[in-house]
Amino acid sequence: MPNEAMDTLREFFLPTDRNGYVPRGLSRSAFVVYVGVIVIALLAPRYAVWSQLATLAQPALYGPSDVAAFVNAARTSVGLPGLADNPKLDAAAAAKVEDMFRLQYFAHTSPDGRRPWSFFSAEGYRYQAAGENLAIDFLTAADAQAAFMASPTHRANILNPLYTELGVGVGQGDFHGRPSIIIAQYFGRPVPVVPTSSEKNTAKKTPASFGKTASDQTSTPPERPVAVLGIEDIKPQSDVLAASSVTDWTKICLYVLMAVVLLPLSLTLVRMRHIPLAVLARTLVLVAVIALVCAAGLPAAPSSQLAAPAEFSDITWTGL
Repeated sequence: MPNEAMDTLREFFLPTDRNGYVPRGLSRSAFVVYVGVIVIALLAPRYAVWSQLATLAQPALYGPSDVAAFVNAARTSVGLPGLADNPKLDAAAAAKVEDMFRLQYFAHTSPDGRRPWSFFSAEGYRYQAAGENLAIDFLTAADAQAAFMASPTHRANILNPLYTELGVGVGQGDFHGRPSIIIAQYFGRPVPVVPTSSEKNTAKKTPASFGKTASDQTSTPPERPVAVLGIEDIKPQSDVLAASSVTDWTKICLYVLMAVVLLPLSLTLVRMRHIPLAVLARTLVLVAVIALVCAAGLPAAPSSQLAAPAEFSDITWTGL
């Protein structure tokens, strides 16, 4: 067996009388295999994206309670109290998710100018502090939470000690022509209930770090938030695949294939000092194609056909 294996390798890479002085690695059948390997290497990343899209089309991947559980686990792990579920925040978060699907956007501010705190006000939630985290196209709640916690600004929202309540919206639907799932986390600290008008007039103002007092906050939120956390976009793997069909693993595979092709060619030229013109031509064409693909990649597929980027954006506002 070892001798047979060595003979096979020798015939594949070296010119001998048994292969007509043209290595098997430069034969027509070998080139058919090479082309097949190139096609598979280029299509594999796209297949991974298409598989993700198919998964997103499945109903009920996870729900609001799964997302909320991860948020509270993260808070308790650092000594913070968990956030109580608030039906008004749940409704506000669900309304935000529905609005993003309806108007086909993923951002804090809708195309028609609706800002995050309008969803709080629409549900009658009056806040001292409030915040919003958004995520799109995560296959599991655990993946979304891991990405949130890896982002400093989203982590700050989740671990903000000002918040006491939480609402979560999770929805699946079509986003720009392909299946999608969107998460909205709505954090809040409600305005304390003021029993009587006389007590309201004599009550001390709420500390500045907690936001507006009950007398200051009206049903219409201020035009601009007083304090805003920076928006942070995270470039996901699906975005990388959208930018180019050639991933790092694809390039490694193609470079190995190039080496497999060039080795018998080089050995043949060294030993025989000549090679059939047809063999030389197809070898050089194959090597040139591999080099061009690795250097420039292929044209990107339309983004609407790829998995949506797992982008994030967040905003926190408090009245000062």
